[in-house]
Formats: sequence, C-alpha cells, structure tokens
Amino acid sequence: AFAGKHYRLRRAVLLVTAYLREGQFIEAHAALAVMDEASLLRDEVILLRCAWSRLFLAANNPAEAARRLGDINNEECTHDTAALLVKGMIALNQQRLDEARDWLEQGLDRNPTGAERVLLLNNLALVERNQNRPLAQLERLQAARAAFQQRPRADLTECLHHNLSIALVRAGQAAEAREVLREAWAAGDNRNPRHVLEVLNNSLLAAREAGDDGWKREVYAEFDRQLSRLGPLSAREQFALDVSALRMHRNDGLPINAPSYEELIERLLQDLDQQGAAIPVMERVPALRAIRYDLEREIETRGASANLAPLIELTHRVTKRILAHREAVETVLYGLPPALLGPVATWRAYQLDMDKAEILLAERFADARASFARLFSHQREKAEWLSAQGMARVAIEAWIVLCDEFVAYHDQAPRADQATFARA
Repeated sequence: AFAGKHYRLRRAVLLVTAYLREGQFIEAHAALAVMDEASLLRDEVILLRCAWSRLFLAANNPAEAARRLGDINNEECTHDTAALLVKGMIALNQQRLDEARDWLEQGLDRNPTGAERVLLLNNLALVERNQNRPLAQLERLQAARAAFQQRPRADLTECLHHNLSIALVRAGQAAEAREVLREAWAAGDNRNPRHVLEVLNNSLLAAREAGDDGWKREVYAEFDRQLSRLGPLSAREQFALDVSALRMHRNDGLPINAPSYEELIERLLQDLDQQGAAIPVMERVPALRAIRYDLEREIETRGASANLAPLIELTHRVTKRILAHREAVETVLYGLPPALLGPVATWRAYQLDMDKAEILLAERFADARASFARLFSHQREKAEWLSAQGMARVAIEAWIVLCDEFVAYHDQAPRADQATFARA
C-alpha cells in the first residue's frame, strides 16, 4: 500500500507538469486534489505542496502558492531543492528579489544536477534581470546552458534557450543567439510538431527582438519547410496553427499565403464548422476571439475609405458564433476552482465578450438594454471578485474600466435614451 501511494504521488506530480505545459489547469488541479496528505510521509507532503504551489503560480495566484508552503519551516526547505526552487519562484513573482536570490542560491549550495540546476540558474538570471544587471543575467544563463549540456532535456529549452537567446540579442550577440536556438532544435524530437513549433516560435521572438526582418522571413520560410516535412497535421492541430498564423503575420507585417484575406477567414470558419466537437470549447472560444480581433485590426488597417462591408459582415458572423457559446463559457467559468485566478480571469473576460457581442449586434438601444445591464453586472462582479482575492490594484483597474465603458456607451446612446441609461 505504501509503495502504491508513493507511485500515485509521483504520477500526480508528473501529470501536473504535463498539464501545465498544455495550459490544462482544471486537469492539473484534479490530479492533485485526489491526494490525501494524511497518508504521506513528511518529504512526500513537501513534494505535494510544491506541486500545488507550482500550479497556483502558473494560475497567477502567488498568495495561494505561498500559503501552500506556509507551514513548512525554513529548515525543512533548505533540505529540499524542489522546495527552495518553488520558494524562490514565489518570492520572484512577488518582486521580493533579495529573498528570491537567497532561496535560489541556497538551492545551488546543495550542488544539484540536471533540470534542478538549470532551473535554479535560469530563475537567478530572472532576478538579475529584474535588478537591472544584464551582464550577471547573461552569466547565469550561460551557466544554466552548461548544466543543460550535461543532461539535455527538450522541455527545458522553452524557458532556458528562449531567455538566453533574447539576452544574447540584447547584448549584441545575435549570431550566438542563433547558435543557442540550433542547440534547442537538436535537443528534442524533430518529428514532434510541438517541439518544432516551440523552437521556431522562440526563433521568431529572437528575430523580433533583434529587429531583423531578414531573420524573421527566414523563420517563416522554415515554418513552411518544417510543416511540409512533418506531413499532414490533425485537423485540430492545423486549425490552431492557422489561427496562430493570423496573429504572427499581423505582428510582423508579413502577407499571409491566401488568395485574399476574406477567403482566408471564410476558410477558417468552414474548418471550424467541419470539425464540430473535435475542437473543444476551451479552444474554440479563444480561436473565435482571435479571429474577430484580427478582423477588427484589418478594418483599422484598411481605413474608412475602403470597402469594409465584407469585413464588417464577417465580423458580425464571428460575433454571432461567439455568442452561441455563452452557456458553454459560463459552464466552464462557474466550474473552475476559484483559486485558479488566471483561468478564472480569462473566462470572465470571455463572459464580458458575450455581453459586448450582444450589444454590438443589437439594432436599437432599447434592444440592448438587458445586455447593458448584464455587462455592467458582470463587470461589477469581476471587480468585487478581484478585491476579495486580495488583488487590490487589479480590482481598482477593473472598477476604472467599468466606469470608462459606462461613460463610453452612455455617450454613444441616442440622446433620448441617455437619461435612462443608468437604469439599463
């Protein structure tokens, strides 16, 4: 029975790591929630608490992450490298930089190897960057790279090689940054689309940091070559990639390979229809929001003198599709564990999008009265929720947004309706 509990704990911790890489917070929470601390040894309790803390850090809740380690005393932490790493991450997240340095350097004092050493040095580099010490940051990252080279692991390249390539570009060493990214490429399975896309995304970020248009074009060409080499992706993977390409090309000002922009959006909507339930709501709603956002940017780019009717019609169609997911969005939102602040905030934003979509599609102010009431009610709930979570600054920002949007909608309303707007 003891061995079984130990195995289940280790499996749960590994699952959390995998789920967090995929952004699957609910699944990560569920994997840990089934573990019973009362049946664990003390070192296993620390392991479980560290996993909880990593989850809450990823979910933008450093206060809960700290609370999970609150009754583990400093002496226990100093004998556990994973705990020191997490303690350092929490302090870093909360901008307690000297404390973060202390925890992470204590971790190095234990002379760890492999991934733990890489992560300790990588996070110390973040402390150096936050303290405006770019040379020290680069030294820490180079030390992390040396540790990585002793035991290469593909999942570490997403943080280490990204951070190092950006730091090298900023230090005027773009050629060395390219070499670092080639090392990341060689560290993983180049038959794995995820690894290929991660390395190419990091290459694109480095090229943007360098302001090198030629490098950016090289990366885009490499995207096309690698996708051809990998062969056909699943329909779900291809759709996600196509939606991401909208944002990438928009950010870099490069043309998309399609007969026309309108035809590209039509094809994306057709793909979404054809896939149906194969694309779950957790992916479908963000994708539709991304498409609508890109349509809005395209309208801005073309300007009022252009024929915007086709784009406006497409925007309305996408908006209606977003609205069709209101029930699903609220099911996800109200099913999220409240302490997962980041995901809750994301799905609250989707809920507000639904309210604004209804207002956008309304033909008359009177038709939108209930939508206005729902929007401002949800905005108030969001601000009060943030305040209850101890996020005072963000809560104040939410109240300011509510006031700004109330005034903006009020001023856009017909004069005859403005007097009753507050009762909408």
